[in-house]
Amino acid sequence: SLEDWTFYVEGEVEQPLEFTWEEFNALEQVEQVINHHCVTGWTMLNLPTRGVPVKALLAMAGLTDKANFVVFDCEHGYTSNIHIAEAQKDNVQIELRMWDEALLEKYGGPARGRVPDLYGYKSGKWVMGLRILEIDEPGFWETKGYSNTADPWTQDRYS
Repeated sequence: SLEDWTFYVEGEVEQPLEFTWEEFNALEQVEQVINHHCVTGWTMLNLPTRGVPVKALLAMAGLTDKANFVVFDCEHGYTSNIHIAEAQKDNVQIELRMWDEALLEKYGGPARGRVPDLYGYKSGKWVMGLRILEIDEPGFWETKGYSNTADPWTQDRYS
């Protein structure tokens, strides 16, 4: 339930953060139009989204010198990992709205990590928090043979 929902930023940060649903929604949000690339070979163009920039969350928490990777911790033990440089891009966000509506559960709602420049499996659904790490920790799909870099432009699907 949204009453029990919390979002955290922890790990290699100077100030760990934790938000309730209400507090998280009060943070500054950005609207953007993205493309969603699925590893199975299809792309959805011009998808309107709105959410809290990951870059802003990382700035609020303050990164230590050891911060090299970000893991999206999601419900049911699902994780997704990206390099810190990818996480700090302006278009990476914790998505709360899609098509100007609250993000539906089937699309990863109430909140989803959104990494538009990589394949969709890097955009963790049902995200609960961010863990900032020194050493890379492969996510759910990467441990099953999917590429860690996930670049749709080079069709980098499998390791």
